[in-house]
Amino acid sequence: MLSTAAGVATIGLAGRDAFDALFHPEGHATVGRLIARGVWRLFRRTGPRHRLFPLGGPVALVAVIGTWAVLLIVGWALIFGPHMPGGFRFQPGVEGSGSELIHSLNVALVTLTTLGFATSR
Repeated sequence: MLSTAAGVATIGLAGRDAFDALFHPEGHATVGRLIARGVWRLFRRTGPRHRLFPLGGPVALVAVIGTWAVLLIVGWALIFGPHMPGGFRFQPGVEGSGSELIHSLNVALVTLTTLGFATSR
C-alpha cells in the first residue's frame, strides 16, 4: 500500500511539474526549474564566450524532460512492484530471473516507451 501511494505521488509530481512548466503563464515548475538552474550553473562556469555555452539551453531542456520521464518510470514501477510477478503474465522462464524491482522497472519502461510489447498469434 505504501509503495502504491509513493508511486502515485511520484507520478503526480511529474505530471504537475510538466503541467506547470508547459501551461502556467509564469512557468512555475519546481523540479524543472531546479534542474534547469543546475545545468545553467554548470555552463556558466565555462563563461559566455566558451564554445559550449550555447548548448546550455538544449541540455537543460533534455535534462528536464529526462527527469520527468524517470519520475514517471519510477512512479509506475512503484505501483507495479507489489503485483510482481503474480499479477503479470510473462514468457516462460522469465518469472524466475530477476527481482521484483527489475521486473516492475522493465514493465514500466516498456509500457511508457511502447517499444517492447509484441503480439504473437
